Amino acid sequence: MRKTKKSNPTMQHNQSAELGVMSLKSSPVPCPEDMQKYQQIYPDAPKIFFDLLEKQSTHRRSMEEKIIKSSITSSYIGQIFAFIIAIGSIAGGLALIWNDKSAQGFGVILTSLLPIVGTFLFGKNKTKKEQKNSLR
Repeated sequence: MRKTKKSNPTMQHNQSAELGVMSLKSSPVPCPEDMQKYQQIYPDAPKIFFDLLEKQSTHRRSMEEKIIKSSITSSYIGQIFAFIIAIGSIAGGLALIWNDKSAQGFGVILTSLLPIVGTFLFGKNKTKKEQKNSLR
């Protein structure tokens, strides 16, 4: 005797699949299709959008320019004050040497020049490292 499977119409399997599409972008500018939809809702929307984008870009560039100018000014002021302190320390050391206190005078001159030389060398190495990293 042979067994056969009978199909049961109430036990049919309905399968369905759902496919989703995801769009990812990194630009603040909407895609042309979205821009057309905005234009249908509000005709001046693309012009307003691009005007705002231009203003924001101009503002960002002006802020970057101010930051760079401020950094340069700060650097110059620091160099001027370092020069004044160094000249004052060297003059004080020379005055001590002139007044027969040569050990103290040389000590003052050396302790005023070592940080300046150290900063110069450290800054030079830092600049080389930054240039090397920017080339990568």
